[in-house]
Amino acid sequence: MPPHYPQNSNSSDPESGALDVYFLGCVDFEATELLQQKFTEEIEFRRDLHGKLLICEHPPLISVGREGSHADLRYSDVWLTENHEDRIVRPSLEVRWVKRGGGALVHAPGQLAIYPVIPYTRQGFNVVEYRDRLMRAVTRACEESRIAVECRKADLGLFTRHGQVGFVGLSCRDGIISRGMYLNVAAPLELLRQAHWSMENDSVESGRCTEPANLVQSRRVSISAIRERVLYHVQNEFGYERSHLYTSHPLLRRVSRKVYEYA
Repeated sequence: MPPHYPQNSNSSDPESGALDVYFLGCVDFEATELLQQKFTEEIEFRRDLHGKLLICEHPPLISVGREGSHADLRYSDVWLTENHEDRIVRPSLEVRWVKRGGGALVHAPGQLAIYPVIPYTRQGFNVVEYRDRLMRAVTRACEESRIAVECRKADLGLFTRHGQVGFVGLSCRDGIISRGMYLNVAAPLELLRQAHWSMENDSVESGRCTEPANLVQSRRVSISAIRERVLYHVQNEFGYERSHLYTSHPLLRRVSRKVYEYA
């Protein structure tokens, strides 16, 4: 059953409990960081359950969360100083240190960034319940695309037999959660391996493959199709009966430095 997009409703209604959904394509990482901050500030002044959902892709870069470190950057270029003695190690991709949970993660076209900005405490959830609902929504979206995934909450991710395809990294502020989850659908594996998503409870001893992988390794899948299923299940898991679909936002025109198109 496809998501329902009402055509005539007022999302500024103070009684509104709708979900504003943004399908943004491939956009600059910093632009979506600022957009999520703006959405968080807007929701803080509301008293209803109104929420936002951004689903997009990013150009290649590495983001490092609170559990990450320089040791998680696997491939680096070594540069010498002027005296040719001191070494400077520089990652081959740009690195952003961000205030989210999780470790180091490579972003690239072909990876879905799923960013709900939702007032979870008004919905009666705690952070763990919120995380579990988000992971369950993405898991069901994969399963409906006939891709077998294993949801491993202790490792904050989704796994196929080829490795980890889903990564959770949340940020909480005054009862509102932003950032969210990343799903590797068809991102270049040579880029994804440039960082290691290390966690304190990373189960290396389990013998299971923890290398980054793609959904397309298991089965041919359309990134647009799985994006639709992610929206549908996020909407259901968080109890939104109405949603409003947008394909752009005015703020992106002012702050976005790069916009990439990915097919």
